[in-house]
Amino acid sequence: MSWFFIKLHTSPNGVVLAVCDAELLGKTIEAEDGLKLEVSEKFYGGEKVDEEELIRLLSEASFSNLLGEKAVKIAIDNGFAHPNSVISFGGVPHLIIMHL
Repeated sequence: MSWFFIKLHTSPNGVVLAVCDAELLGKTIEAEDGLKLEVSEKFYGGEKVDEEELIRLLSEASFSNLLGEKAVKIAIDNGFAHPNSVISFGGVPHLIIMHL
């Protein structure tokens, strides 16, 4: 079973769901050009959820920010995004979704 860390952020435009694969939390990812992305507890570390709960949360969010192979695959496999929407940061899949 896969686990994910999620955190809900409220904005004037709706709820932003931040998601990362559990093993990424607390790590720093470095891109080829030297840019760094900190997978911080502050942004991603709200609570630990399983795949079923992640799918439910994705269906309710206004915006989603997903980081990691497993989280991005779940979003694509469940019709929330197209594979061509995925970017890579330091070899780690990243996806931003605006749910309309």
